Amino acid sequence: MNRKKIIIPSIVTIIILSLIIFLIPIEPKNETGFIISFTYYLISNLTILFLISKNTSLELKKDILNVSTIYVYILLTIISTIFLFLSKVLLISTPIILILLLVLILISFISLYFLINGISFINSQEEKISIKTQNVNNWKTEIEIILNNCEKEELKKELIELYELIKYMDPISNDITMELDSKINQLIEQLKEDTNSKLIKEIYIIVNERKVLISNNK
Repeated sequence: MNRKKIIIPSIVTIIILSLIIFLIPIEPKNETGFIISFTYYLISNLTILFLISKNTSLELKKDILNVSTIYVYILLTIISTIFLFLSKVLLISTPIILILLLVLILISFISLYFLINGISFINSQEEKISIKTQNVNNWKTEIEIILNNCEKEELKKELIELYELIKYMDPISNDITMELDSKINQLIEQLKEDTNSKLIKEIYIIVNERKVLISNNK
């Protein structure tokens, strides 16, 4: 579900609902209160839509927090629509309308604030994890390329073993693994130039050292 498929229909729906309620052939019991509610309805819903469009990812269905933000928005729209309708058909004093609208504003923006900040936090954490796992992901890719280009069966077996070892190791790089990661990077670069058993075994040993080092520091 693309973000545009939510935003554009929502704007159209808001306009249609507001016009329907505005054109209902019933005189507002409190005209001032109704005008205030009507103004709030349009401004708040369009503002919330703007915030959602700026702070959610393009593919909403891929992120549970993005989806939750949309559900909260739909719920808030339903509540504000009902409130707008009631402000027209019922005699509600202007001060009470203002108080209720302030409560709605607080609930709306507090809910969206926490959801949007939750999205930002998760995205930043995913970015950090992506950076920390970049080394291991690169090793897997490089070894796979070397394996595909290798023609010697004996070396292929050794490369497969090395690939499997790297594939199932802890992918997170940190200060503790920095030195060993650097050595592995250098050796893989050498392996790309000259694929031989000695280098494969050397990388295998260092990768195992890395595994032990991470295990001992958990």
